[in-house]
Amino acid sequence: MKNLISIFILLIIFTSCKTEPKTPQTQKPVAAQNNLSILDSIALAHGFANWKNITQLQYAFNVKRGKNTFTRHWQWAPKTQKIQCITATDTIQYTQTKNLDTLYTKTDKGFINDKFWLLLPFQLVWDQHSFTYTDNKAAKHPFTQAPCNQLTIVYKNEGGYTPGDAYDIFYNNKYEIIAWHFRKANAKEPSLTTTWEDYTQVQGLKLSQTRNNADGGFKLFFTDLQ
Repeated sequence: MKNLISIFILLIIFTSCKTEPKTPQTQKPVAAQNNLSILDSIALAHGFANWKNITQLQYAFNVKRGKNTFTRHWQWAPKTQKIQCITATDTIQYTQTKNLDTLYTKTDKGFINDKFWLLLPFQLVWDQHSFTYTDNKAAKHPFTQAPCNQLTIVYKNEGGYTPGDAYDIFYNNKYEIIAWHFRKANAKEPSLTTTWEDYTQVQGLKLSQTRNNADGGFKLFFTDLQ
């Protein structure tokens, strides 16, 4: 249980693949030909153009470590910012505002974290004024060492629940995310590295449902996506 609690703390702290690139690196990606930024290209590859049609998103955020699984269920109405969180012990409803009541801060940290895991491709657009970024077209997949691309984003040292964190996002030539590093406080070495896999289509959104680390001891996955 101590290990389980530790990983839950890690997940709250950061409001933070088996698919290998099949397109030769010498081929110019389609989105680049349309003069899109790398942030827009990745977001659009995951269905961002359809986000405007979403009035409610429902999902369960699950973390499995050993024999234990922790789950939070979320219902989010992005147009009104009404949020509901259901856990094994509580059901909490609130509206996300700039002046959020401190009673809901802990729940909101969980929401920001879990949403970031699910919707990172869209956060690249939503948060683009909150971080700096670099793009490397000659990177290697952290698990397979296959050629791929790497976008690194570093959040500013102010604002948000966990300022200063960094992410190395590995993607293929279709702009699909295939893995990532989380680096707490922009540390040199990753705090956690996982795949991005098991993609599914939900109302035009292309979402990765599963994250695994290298040794299989950590699994984060989404269920009940609606």
